[in-house]
Amino acid sequence: MIWGNIKTKQFSSKGNYPIFRSWTQQEPTVEYIHKLMPNYLYDMDVYQRMLKEMKEKNIPYIESQHPVDNPSGGDPLFIKTYVHRINDEEFMIFFLDITAEKHVEDELRSLAFVDSLSSLLTRRAMNAELEIIANSIKDEHWYVMMIDVDDFKKINDSYGHDIGDTVLMNIAQLLIENLPTGLVSRWGGEEFLITMIGENELEVKKKMEHVLQLIAEQTIVINDQKKFNVTVSCGIAELHKGEKYKEAVIRADHAMYSVKSSGKNGVKFFEKK
Repeated sequence: MIWGNIKTKQFSSKGNYPIFRSWTQQEPTVEYIHKLMPNYLYDMDVYQRMLKEMKEKNIPYIESQHPVDNPSGGDPLFIKTYVHRINDEEFMIFFLDITAEKHVEDELRSLAFVDSLSSLLTRRAMNAELEIIANSIKDEHWYVMMIDVDDFKKINDSYGHDIGDTVLMNIAQLLIENLPTGLVSRWGGEEFLITMIGENELEVKKKMEHVLQLIAEQTIVINDQKKFNVTVSCGIAELHKGEKYKEAVIRADHAMYSVKSSGKNGVKFFEKK
């Protein structure tokens, strides 16, 4: 911990520092511990305001957290800082290493936005991206494409879920490689949702037809013996300026099911009935 005094405007060290010894393998100095403090904590006026706030609100401490340089090199450490009020002039600062907890938080955040199987955006992440796009459309043309793997249940039932996963990963890779300007997500199960800017409907349709052809030409080999090919159905809708993005997603979904009902393995724009 560090002791501070507003009146003397000084810091001093008292007590033990097991957390710092574990990082540095030596007894830390006040000067070193100061390096772990964010810049604003050097200002005694900050502590004066903190002490006043704690007294008025009748709370024992104020906490904050921040990254600091790792004394051993490597990734930054994360420190939680507690400023405890002793009286109107004196205070104590405690430090807590929360690096491990931060890493867990980052991992959970990554899982929420990146699909673990395909490495594509998750549905949650794509929803966030579409919300931003829908609120910022000007004169450009944004399109939403819903893709569904044809007869995917039959693939899982015939060859097993591991092969089904391979099919999804292969399709994901093809989508990323051939739609570099698009945002590609795994929407759920065997569905993929894509959004991108296009010049017009014809250009977008041709681009998706090319992608579908590449998918259909890809051969899945099982144990160097059994082989099969996969097709997908794709529905497209334009995301219009001023509308909710979910409306375009629904239209693309309807167009995709229209392809399914007319033979599968095709691309179709949403058409009003």
